Amino acid sequence: MILYHILVRLFITTGVVAALYIGNIEYKTALSILSVIYLFLHILINFPEEKEVSRYISLIIDVSFLAFMIYMTGLPYLAVFVLPVFSDFLYSKKDMLAYTAFATVPVGISLYISNFSEFLFIPLILGGMAGMIKLRQHIIQKERYFRQQKDEMENLYLKNIAYEEKIDQYARLFSIIESLQKLKDGKLVFQGWLYEINEILSADGVAFFDFNERKCISTGEIKCEKEILKYVTDPIQEFEESPVNELLGSDYVITVLIEDGESISGVLIISYRFKTERREKIYRVILDYLRCYLRERSQYLSLTASS
Repeated sequence: MILYHILVRLFITTGVVAALYIGNIEYKTALSILSVIYLFLHILINFPEEKEVSRYISLIIDVSFLAFMIYMTGLPYLAVFVLPVFSDFLYSKKDMLAYTAFATVPVGISLYISNFSEFLFIPLILGGMAGMIKLRQHIIQKERYFRQQKDEMENLYLKNIAYEEKIDQYARLFSIIESLQKLKDGKLVFQGWLYEINEILSADGVAFFDFNERKCISTGEIKCEKEILKYVTDPIQEFEESPVNELLGSDYVITVLIEDGESISGVLIISYRFKTERREKIYRVILDYLRCYLRERSQYLSLTASS
């Protein structure tokens, strides 16, 4: 933006100096030096942190310079050089009105020194302003269009991620059901099933406290910490930044409490290194299957013991 600001003033300076020499104006050397000073003055007063103030100071300098040059040279068409400055004032109606008010100074002086006989530069200025406004509106429309396209692409990307997560979750659910069915049919021993769900869930470790047989089976890096059990109160719980996480050394822990009537059959503990997406359906299926499995196993053991 600063570079563009300087280039516009360089264009004005070059145009004015060229007009001085083409028109063979008296004092052209002094006025050329003044033009260079005008350019360097713009470089010095350009304060990026005070953009609003800097724009209006620049406008005052532009208008004063052009008004002085028009008056000293008697060249009314130098007023056209006020047009490039308009590009700094396209952002609001207030800016446009302020620019128009200041621009009337060099335009008025041009009309005055030509005895109101030269006015063709006015349509040039107005036409240029109208063209800039139209171009600005076109750019805004394009920016809005591309922003909408970008938002739509982002929404599609987020939807795609959501669908992928759902597909992944249903794939895990299907694998869990398949694994539970193998456990129920006797194709998997319980510890083997724990290893299998540990892999399916991409967990850091799985442990099961079997209250009927008074033992704990674990896989992976998880330890059988009995102190955890006093924190387990609901059928399905999640733990973050709790004593349970400290005991297991895991950021995210899920517990599944298997109850059969008023008695507790066991507690399944799943430890994760990081928090996962919500898997409520998967844990609910595990809870229902294990409740049924442990009940049938308990009944079978009771019948075996009695016979």
